[in-house]
Amino acid sequence: MIQRLRLIMFATVALVALLGAFTPGALSLTLAQPERPLALVEVDTFGSPPVKSLVVFSGEGKQAGKLPFPATVNRPDLSSDGKWVVLQNYDQKTQVQSIQYYRVNGKPESIAVDKDFNVLNAEFSSDSRYLLYSLTSFSSPQPDWILGILELSTGKKAEFAGKVGFPNGPQAPFPGSPLPFDFNGSQLLFFAIPIGTEGYPLGIYSVAIPALNDGRSALPPVKSLRKNQNPPLQVVRVSPDGTKVAYLFNDQANPPANYKPQEMPFTVNAIGVIDLATGDDRVVAKAGKGQALETLAWWYTGNFLVFTGGNYQQSDRIISPRFYSVDVSTGTVTDTPPITFSDNPKESVLSMLPCSSGLFFVTQVVGADPGQRSETLYVAPLKDPKAGKKLLSGSGMHMDLRKCVAAMQ
Repeated sequence: MIQRLRLIMFATVALVALLGAFTPGALSLTLAQPERPLALVEVDTFGSPPVKSLVVFSGEGKQAGKLPFPATVNRPDLSSDGKWVVLQNYDQKTQVQSIQYYRVNGKPESIAVDKDFNVLNAEFSSDSRYLLYSLTSFSSPQPDWILGILELSTGKKAEFAGKVGFPNGPQAPFPGSPLPFDFNGSQLLFFAIPIGTEGYPLGIYSVAIPALNDGRSALPPVKSLRKNQNPPLQVVRVSPDGTKVAYLFNDQANPPANYKPQEMPFTVNAIGVIDLATGDDRVVAKAGKGQALETLAWWYTGNFLVFTGGNYQQSDRIISPRFYSVDVSTGTVTDTPPITFSDNPKESVLSMLPCSSGLFFVTQVVGADPGQRSETLYVAPLKDPKAGKKLLSGSGMHMDLRKCVAAMQ
């Protein structure tokens, strides 16, 4: 049961400049004592030797736990209930990848990775009951994939195998390779992703799996959860309860003004939300003419999205971005109390994560040399968004905001 502590009524303003296509209205976000009150952050510090850690922070910005890892570990993760850890490892001598999982402070268990296969992902289900992973191999003329589900309480494991789908290749049930992101004990959800490119997800699919049977088999019939494949899924965020997917995309009918890219051009200016139960796919917010959006995050209850947007000023990043929220059920967009992300025009917002009473966000400053980048992690109390404070910062540091979690157990 979520205990309601207080309501914050965000002031409503006319959003003709940024979101003129939508009618703003009063919006209430609930500050609650959630089941997952802590923010999970992966912190990579580059140096000799490099250091990688999972760090959890309270809504007030106090460090509430830390798990260090060797530099060979890739994308460690903590289950939402704070009980389990998973990591991907690579042995440079044997050139073999592995997946390890264990209870916090427990003994690691390993999942065998077939020869010549690479790990695409390894993460926990939203209810923390299952570990999901996917592998792919290019050793055969038509690349292979393996998708695995492991029940953490019993160790029971089921794997499914198939061929990567290519546009000009043999017919496949879905394009690309599967990247699982949730399983509730009977329904598996996964993205179809292109292999060997930096492309966007090609679709969202579900599979009915009523029971986990040990061994490896073909994947049961799949169902597409999108009524159509347009617009493309460019920046994707799954809701905390695993029932919706929000995505940023670029509406080409609204090109950005005063945009001066430093590298490959990339802008987004609209938000869509997909209901994974019904397949309903709706655009819930758009930037105004010539403007753009930047970052996107789910409110921890899954009812709202928070995002940033604004104007380019002969720049490759939005200058002085504004902070907004949208009710995903109605499309009501509200300009929130201003958050001073930064007074530096060279600083941009990379990511956000609301947890408990705090909004966590990471900014980046690009130096005169585009390769010189400095990141900073802040937390701003939601009851006073202007009063943000710095938690971590460094030119040789990268912070990845993951999700809200319970205390490490």
